[in-house]
Amino acid sequence: DPSRINSAGIEGAPVPVGGGRTLYFTSRLRAPADPNGVWVGARREGLSEPGSDSRPVERTYRTSLTDGVWRPRELVVFPCLAGLAVVRVTWLDRDDTACLVTEMEPEGGYWIGRSERDSVGDSWGELQRLTGLGEGQPRDAVFLAGSRTKLVFSDSLEGNPSTDLLLLDPEVSETPQMLTPPINTAASEWGPRVGPANELFFVRGDRQFMVDGGAVRSVAIPARHRAVMTQAAPTTDGKWVFLCVPHYTPVELDNDIYVAPWVGENRLGVPVPVDDWRP
Repeated sequence: DPSRINSAGIEGAPVPVGGGRTLYFTSRLRAPADPNGVWVGARREGLSEPGSDSRPVERTYRTSLTDGVWRPRELVVFPCLAGLAVVRVTWLDRDDTACLVTEMEPEGGYWIGRSERDSVGDSWGELQRLTGLGEGQPRDAVFLAGSRTKLVFSDSLEGNPSTDLLLLDPEVSETPQMLTPPINTAASEWGPRVGPANELFFVRGDRQFMVDGGAVRSVAIPARHRAVMTQAAPTTDGKWVFLCVPHYTPVELDNDIYVAPWVGENRLGVPVPVDDWRP
């Protein structure tokens, strides 16, 4: 149902704004179980089935919760980016007028850009490519709380297939610095997000973690056994956490967005599908 946020396709990268009543998220179609079958998911604007020699297209959408209803999903458009395989918003300021975006070229290769606009009703300006992030594959950048110069992002370096988290702090170094263990490990660390008190949320493999007060803690949703959740993104008031839960389907996981109350420390309450969430 294209009128809903979650679909049979793959939704992810939730970025809540304004306590969660405005939400940016990504969507792409999911590969069919039958190689000759139809790709699965809502046919949103900007999405199309990939060809035999092309990548699935991932796009960012914006929606808002008004009078108890999620308004129609709007494709987030930036100038001159129609040919990119991935356009993924990963950070927004409180006013919804500045953002960081991950892009991937059709032939591969990630880069990070920044865009601004004067007000919410205006179009986004041209993406300005961030420099000084090294020669790797930078993606999924977020500014630290209260800063517009210090940012954390994930990258795969020197041909390493796994990703690590890096910090760029211009006051300390002109080049990004790898975050030390126990944050970075031999597994892939990805999906950084920053909480209102500068907590760092990130995913290791398929497990959600956070760094608070220098300690690395796992973050989980209530379940008798470990339930997989990823891409935790807290609201700016710290009351809610948007997250992703995979459903096991053939070929690819059907990823959906959920919302859970923030209980405290590293604990979440029972999550509900974002389409059913009413704060």
